[in-house]
Amino acid sequence: MAISNIVRSELRSQGISPDRIIITHNGIDLTPYSNYSPALAFSTQNKSLKIASVGNLHKRKGHEFLIRSIANVLYTDKNIELHIAGEGPERPKLEAIIKDLNLEQNVHLRGYVKNVPEFLLDSDIYIHSSESEPFGIAILEAMAAGLCVIATNVGGVPDIITHNKNGMLFEYGNEYELKDLISLVITDNALRINLAKNAKETVTDKFSILQTVQMYQTVYPDLVK
Repeated sequence: MAISNIVRSELRSQGISPDRIIITHNGIDLTPYSNYSPALAFSTQNKSLKIASVGNLHKRKGHEFLIRSIANVLYTDKNIELHIAGEGPERPKLEAIIKDLNLEQNVHLRGYVKNVPEFLLDSDIYIHSSESEPFGIAILEAMAAGLCVIATNVGGVPDIITHNKNGMLFEYGNEYELKDLISLVITDNALRINLAKNAKETVTDKFSILQTVQMYQTVYPDLVK
């Protein structure tokens, strides 16, 4: 049972026959996000546009270049904030970068966040900057929350996001490409809202936990015959 095409490819490289591998994407509980619609996304005229990211503060999560991308965006778009939920060994280094770039008013390390749905529902854009990702549950949660998602084109992420349709993809570590995508969705409200709508539809149609359960229920009886 492979959770994404990249995992399937890895299993095949280990000598497992393709006919013994079934792709079964992970799913999420949509209940916490059921009463929110991205159509309600606000105009940025009256308050800062909030960018969210969720992930432990480890180097592989790419938070350093995410923060540097935000610094580049702020040269032209001052009305944004980045909130990173998560804790880890990179915190001192990230705090030093934030201070060095004078980003204390715009970039916030929120630490461990107990209520992730609430955190996401209070945001407008989600950025996933990881170096590797077998699938991407955090991405699904952000899409379910009605956020416009920008994510690295790695691992199982392309199983979820089709570029320019239900989100945006960029190459890991390319802070200038990420800066351009952030600036684009900040300035184009219609694009941002349309990507968010499509994202929410994708999660609802393909990645609910019920669909994952149904897939396992289909496969297991066949295995014991």
